[in-house]
Amino acid sequence: MDKLFNNQKVIRFIPSPKDFYHPYTMWDNEALLDVLKNLTSTGLKMYLYLGLQKDKGEEFVLSRADAMKALSISEGTYHRVIKELKDKGYLIQDPTESEYDGSDNFYIFLEDKNFRPNFRF
Repeated sequence: MDKLFNNQKVIRFIPSPKDFYHPYTMWDNEALLDVLKNLTSTGLKMYLYLGLQKDKGEEFVLSRADAMKALSISEGTYHRVIKELKDKGYLIQDPTESEYDGSDNFYIFLEDKNFRPNFRF
């Protein structure tokens, strides 16, 4: 992976375990209903934006500028919505990478915030 800039975050995906049984659907219905109840409209937009990055592989580099442009949001809104996703449990610090790298730029995106895999390998 190339060197990260301070405004970038590496996001690793943890799909809902139900996705394994329904590989032809984009979203787990129960997880999406939970998101609709718990996030603001801009939070939902960012959740969907992150979820749509699944086709880029197991992880991708989130660029603040790219996300702001794609969602037509300001920098302040970007920071608020990232905080919202963290506070609500959909975006969490990756404990394995953060300990190794010493950086806070590694995150895990949980499609279903109620599904917490064992992060210790």
